[in-house]
Amino acid sequence: MPEEQFYDARYDIASEITEETVKLAISGLNTASKDEKILIHLPYNNGGETDAAIELIEAVKATDATVTIEADRYVISAAAFIFVWFIVYPEDHVSVDTTDEIGPIIIYHRPRYVMDDDRIEFLSDITPQTLGWDDLNFITDKFDAVFDELLGLLGYDPSIHQVDAGARFSLEHDKNAYYSNYDVAIPY
Repeated sequence: MPEEQFYDARYDIASEITEETVKLAISGLNTASKDEKILIHLPYNNGGETDAAIELIEAVKATDATVTIEADRYVISAAAFIFVWFIVYPEDHVSVDTTDEIGPIIIYHRPRYVMDDDRIEFLSDITPQTLGWDDLNFITDKFDAVFDELLGLLGYDPSIHQVDAGARFSLEHDKNAYYSNYDVAIPY
C-alpha cells in the first residue's frame, strides 16, 4: 500500500471516463502551479470515452504540477489507457501508483464504437467509408502503440519464438487476443 501523501488537489474519477467526469481534473491541471501536487484517483473505473481520456492525458502531460495517477481496484478500457499511458511513456512530473499492494486489475482492449445504440464495432468491423472510421482509426492506433510498448516492457520480443521463451509465451497469447478484439488482463 502506498504511503499516505499530502496533495493540494485530488480528483476522483470513479466509474467512467467522460467529458463531464474529467472536466474538473483538466481545469485543475491547467491552472496548477509548479509546486502543487495533484492526485488523479481512478477507483473502480470501467472506462468510457476515448476523447475524454486523451484530453486528460494531454492535460497531465502539459501541467506544471506534480501528478500521481492512482488506480484503485480496477481500471478498464479508457481508464486502463490513461493508467498504462504513463507507465509506457513516463514523464518526470508524473508517477503511477495503486492503492493496493497487489495492484489493480487492468483490463485493456482495442477501442470500439457502439453503432445504432446496440452493436459494438471495432475498426476491423467497419470500412473507411463508415461514419466515424477516421476517429476510430486514430484512437485505435494510439491504443495499439501503448499496448505494443507495454508488451515490450513486460518482456515480449517478437524476434524470439515465444513457445521457446517460457513465461513470455503468455504475452504472445495476450497479443493475439488483443489484436483479435478481446479483452486482455495486464499484470501490474
